[in-house]
Amino acid sequence: MKGFKGNQKQYAENFKTYYNFVKQHSSLGMTPAQKANIEQKAEWKELLQKALKPPILNSHSLTP
Repeated sequence: MKGFKGNQKQYAENFKTYYNFVKQHSSLGMTPAQKANIEQKAEWKELLQKALKPPILNSHSLTP
């Protein structure tokens, strides 16, 4: 992490959170956080999962 600068460091931190708390691993059958019995709040997991989805654009948000 020391070698990362600016946005790279933030991206790496975000990916680490996703990898440990959201992504289920096939070899574990659960997330690493679940395997380690780390309690997580449901609303945080929901927020992280929503952040992974592409934004929904509507006609009001588009500019000509």
